[in-house]
Amino acid sequence: IMNVSPEFISLGNSLAIAFGARGVPGALAHYETSQTVINLTKLGGAGSLAHEWCHALDHILGESLLKKDQVLTKADGIYLTDLARHSNKKEANPITQKLVSITSDLIELFKYKGVDANGMNILTKFYKDSRVFDSGKKKLYWTSSKEMFARAFETYIYDKMQIAKDPCNYLVSGVSEKSCLAGQDIEKATSVYPIGEERKIIHEKLDELIKFISEHQIELMSPIVEINKERKAEIAAKKAIIKSNKDDLEIS
Repeated sequence: IMNVSPEFISLGNSLAIAFGARGVPGALAHYETSQTVINLTKLGGAGSLAHEWCHALDHILGESLLKKDQVLTKADGIYLTDLARHSNKKEANPITQKLVSITSDLIELFKYKGVDANGMNILTKFYKDSRVFDSGKKKLYWTSSKEMFARAFETYIYDKMQIAKDPCNYLVSGVSEKSCLAGQDIEKATSVYPIGEERKIIHEKLDELIKFISEHQIELMSPIVEINKERKAEIAAKKAIIKSNKDDLEIS
């Protein structure tokens, strides 16, 4: 569907999937930053995989690009969309700079679609509708960059599958233009997914992002691969110590 390698899909062999093993109350699926694992519930997880995979991509690239001397300020990890929102696009590494630039442009497309006669940004329907769902909430969810990224990615994969005539409801479902409109005119419908011309423009930028990551996946993902190797080594060492202590107790 995306025309990328298996290594890309596995995010440098860093990503795992659990089925009905690590559920969170009230969630059909979720992504765990601490373990880089997607959990899908046994009965309700179908249709959520593309969304959660996008969270994993966002997180793993964010952690890979994070400078070693930077302090982590978020309990749920650092995401590429976090770095792109606060970056001045002047990174020393040209590959990192380009990735951050494309992602920053993508986030802009989520929120703005040009300027008016007074030079003020015109908000997208995607952002305005998402803001409706965030109304009254103490913590923004629907308008957060990482959630808008994941929902836009759902529609991207869905439309790609329709073009290829190779649908898979396990990856994503319920995000067709028709489903998003729910029988209403495009201006009257309220949808947390991009629709209409905005959807096409966002998908074009996602094409650019996925292509760039695919072309530079080794450089972009190698840091997190090394980190995961260290984590696995630490876990193996701890298991060996536990086994050794257990053997000592049995002998005594």
